[in-house]
Amino acid sequence: LLRGLYRGGQVRLLVACPSQACFFVTHDAVIVGLTGIMGFSDLAVLELVASLIATLPSNGIRIPAESLKQKLQAGVTDSALTAAKQIVKDDGVVGVGEGCCRAGGGGVCCLVHTADGCGEDTSDG
Repeated sequence: LLRGLYRGGQVRLLVACPSQACFFVTHDAVIVGLTGIMGFSDLAVLELVASLIATLPSNGIRIPAESLKQKLQAGVTDSALTAAKQIVKDDGVVGVGEGCCRAGGGGVCCLVHTADGCGEDTSDG
């Protein structure tokens, strides 16, 4: 019954804890580092920088899982393993993380995968 209500839910639950744990551990480490070593005192800037830096490794866990979940929700495949195999077959290992452009994962991730920063590679070479 739950499988029919929310396809891809198992993938999301499996990834939620590691992704959030990665975010908060990185966030706290950056805050400790900036306040202790560099003497940062502006709390707004400190929180902004810590959140920005912590988002990057967290997205490294979350984005590939989102790509798998989207395949399941669209009905393209019946299992996360099949979805992963299909993505790797079609787009290579990098293809698992390409969903960040479409999912709003930010420009940093997009610039790694494509020439124009988002979507398909439009370079001539």
